[in-house]
Amino acid sequence: MTDGSQPRPPAPTAPASDAAQPADAAAASPTRPGHGDFARRRRTQLAYFAVLLLVLGVPKIVATAVEHGTSIDGGYYTDIARHLRDGDGFVTCVSLYHQGFPAFPHPTTVYPLWPLLYGLAARLGGPLPEVGTYLATVFYFASLILAYLWGRAFDDRDLFPAVAPGFGFGHLAMLAVGAHREYFEFTSWPYTEGLAFSLTFAFLWRALRRLSRPSVLGGLECGLWAGLAFLARTQLALLPASFALTCGAFVLDRRRRLAFARCLAGFAVAFAACVAPYYLHVRNLVVVDPWLAMLRFDAAHVTEGLSFVPMLVETDGPLAYLTDRLAGVAQAFHPTGRYAYVRAFGPLAWTLPAAVAVVAIDAVDTLRRQGRERPSIGHRIARRIAAAQPAGLLVLVLAVAATVSLHTIHKQYYVPWNFARRQALVVVFAFLLAARHLARHRWGWARLLALVLVAGTLTSGVRGALGIAKKRVDKPDATGRPGYRRALIEWLSERRTIEGDLVVAMTAQEPQKIAWRTTGIGYHWIYKTTKPRDLAILAERLGARYVLVHRDAAKWKLFHSDVFDRLFVPEDGGRPRYVSGYRIYRRRTEGHAPTVKERDVGR
Repeated sequence: MTDGSQPRPPAPTAPASDAAQPADAAAASPTRPGHGDFARRRRTQLAYFAVLLLVLGVPKIVATAVEHGTSIDGGYYTDIARHLRDGDGFVTCVSLYHQGFPAFPHPTTVYPLWPLLYGLAARLGGPLPEVGTYLATVFYFASLILAYLWGRAFDDRDLFPAVAPGFGFGHLAMLAVGAHREYFEFTSWPYTEGLAFSLTFAFLWRALRRLSRPSVLGGLECGLWAGLAFLARTQLALLPASFALTCGAFVLDRRRRLAFARCLAGFAVAFAACVAPYYLHVRNLVVVDPWLAMLRFDAAHVTEGLSFVPMLVETDGPLAYLTDRLAGVAQAFHPTGRYAYVRAFGPLAWTLPAAVAVVAIDAVDTLRRQGRERPSIGHRIARRIAAAQPAGLLVLVLAVAATVSLHTIHKQYYVPWNFARRQALVVVFAFLLAARHLARHRWGWARLLALVLVAGTLTSGVRGALGIAKKRVDKPDATGRPGYRRALIEWLSERRTIEGDLVVAMTAQEPQKIAWRTTGIGYHWIYKTTKPRDLAILAERLGARYVLVHRDAAKWKLFHSDVFDRLFVPEDGGRPRYVSGYRIYRRRTEGHAPTVKERDVGR
């Protein structure tokens, strides 16, 4: 493992061994600088850090300062934060994905850490949703700093010593995370990602030190960080799984078996202690498996009989499933595709297929040279584990697990693939290791390709950040405006005053955006896959008195079914009138037609 300034090694370096060798291996390099060179290098590193913080931080501050919207999920978190602020507990007035809340406000099953922090900040006096947007932005900057600290501790050598001395793996990690398009944009709304990835990089940073000398105490600390990350975003179950696999691999090494077994035991205790209260909370609410409800909030039903929203593409058999998911690879690495990684990560996304190609060539060359005397696969795996650095193996396992898990998610609705979404940020570790492998390779063209792709990522990332900031200045998100859906909110508030606490069914995704602006109103989320019998349960068992249908959803089959006609009639007496873009239907009662006085309630 040498950088571009070192002589060629006698044999190619396999990616696993390179990925599994963090900074510890570099510390003994014969080219280690003296004290004066070290000080100059540190100043250069800090200069790169400051430049990255400046070019990403200035547009970030602008994007947050000029707009205080919530978007969709941010509105849901804001509703929970409002109730926490007001002392109602960890509850919400929005029943998502046919969850079937029997009363409102109702305890929520969503991962709790971000709403709890958001609610605490609101209780300390911060206005909603401004306090959430600023808090999310603080965590954005925290994640950049922690990504840099982890990356520098993982590998402190220069990536491109001949061209950019001082630019290291920590700077690349900081750039890759901070320039991710949706991560940059959504952390200026009250979303959980900033907190989640701050905790992810804190976990990896501390694991780097703790795994170098595994112990029960080290396992306890890593379990705490992983548990907090899981509570911030359950997608990060990847962290404890990767840690367990890494420690399990080293348990196979006789020399380190006991130490890693103790470390894993400590990790399990701390992680379980963090997650147990959340698990018990969810178990007492749902009628499905609690772990399923924690990992997939679209499955967190609290009322039996309601259908599950079929989010994922279903296939007939394992072969069809594999074929369908593998087809996503072409979408992921399409050069101009709508769902491609490059739309979020920039040119950095191309480092992964390039590194895979380089690894394949290296592997073929190694097999050819070793010929018939090559060792068995089992022997080679055991040798790699014995020579690997634990923290490096942890990141490699995490990168593989994150990439594979993301490629299993093929959705029927909304965006079919998440490669260009914020949910794909966990795959950043695969791109980072790929770029590092190319930059360290003995082939000059591989190092040049890495340099070009990293430079392109910097350029596209800064341009994207400036573009998002400009968009928010020119056209702020509508959910942040005081008059957002004003006519509809006024109508709902008036009905609540007249009729008492109100329950409505409303087409997605609007309930999350307006629930925090209303009081005493519960919202059941409905979608185009909602079946007539689901609507009957919402009306007859769960008390939905009105159905609010957006004009874009008017053609859904649900609203032309016999069940709908039997249960609901137009609130306006049949005349085509919309309130903030919504047609309102009132629950039909036996022998009684709606008598709501017609009035101009807005458009």
